[in-house]
Amino acid sequence: MAIMVMPLSESDNRARNKINKMVQNAVKKGVLWKSTYCQDCGVFATEKPLSAHHEDYNKPYSVEWLCNKCHGKRLRRSRRVIVDISKWPNGHIISDTVS
Repeated sequence: MAIMVMPLSESDNRARNKINKMVQNAVKKGVLWKSTYCQDCGVFATEKPLSAHHEDYNKPYSVEWLCNKCHGKRLRRSRRVIVDISKWPNGHIISDTVS
């Protein structure tokens, strides 16, 4: 089996950036509270900066606050694509994103 990371399209990036800006504005206005610790490893925000992670961008205010290390792990895991090339003729790779 081969594991590949699929890049996001330009329109995906624009939508993601717009939603991230919405979250930043909600935090500034006090509508959304930023956690004081990473929700994966528990490190405090005073030790490492935290950022908002979206499992589903259709729910823009449903975020988990993660340190950079944990956020990177989550992003790599969510964009991972698993392909079993032995099932495709001539080694052609056809892939689907695995959640």
